[in-house]
Amino acid sequence: MDKIIFLDFDGVLNSGDNNEVISSLSFRDDTIMRSYKPGMMFDERCVRWLQWIINETNCKIVISSSWRLHYNLKELKLLWSELNLPGEIVDYTSFCDDILVDENGQIIRNFERGKEIQKWIDVYKPTRYCIIDDEYDMLPEQIFVQTDPEFGLTYETAKLVVEYMNR
Repeated sequence: MDKIIFLDFDGVLNSGDNNEVISSLSFRDDTIMRSYKPGMMFDERCVRWLQWIINETNCKIVISSSWRLHYNLKELKLLWSELNLPGEIVDYTSFCDDILVDENGQIIRNFERGKEIQKWIDVYKPTRYCIIDDEYDMLPEQIFVQTDPEFGLTYETAKLVVEYMNR
C-alpha cells in the first residue's frame, strides 16, 4: 500500500485568516457569496503546501474531514478535480458506530477521528501514513501533525509531514 496522508479540510486547507479576508470581501461584494462553491474558502497558501508534500513524498490522500458527512467519495473526487487540487484522493474514512445522547435526549454520533483512521489503517495497511488535522482526537500511537486553524497548513507543519513520510 502507498504512503497515505489522512487529510482534514477545515483548519488545514481552510485557514482562519483567509476566511476572514473572504468574509470581509464578500461583505463588500455580494457576488462573491452568490457564486460560492464548496472549496472556495481553501487558502491557496495551504493548498501550495499540500502540493509540496505530495511532490516530495508521492503520497495519496484519504479524506478524514467532516466534509465526508456532506459529500460521498465520487463527489469529493469531482470537487478535487474541479478545483484543480493537488494529489489523488483514494478513499475516505468511515464513521465509528459510537452513538451518544445529548442533554436533550437527542441521539448524536460520536466522531473520533483517531478511531476512524485506525480502522482504515488496520484494513489497508499503508506503508507510511501521517494524519494532518487541526483537532486533537487522535490515538496516542498515531503519527499526527496538528495545524493551527488560524493559519492551516504552513511550511513548518508541511516540513514535519515530509520528514516523517520520507524516513
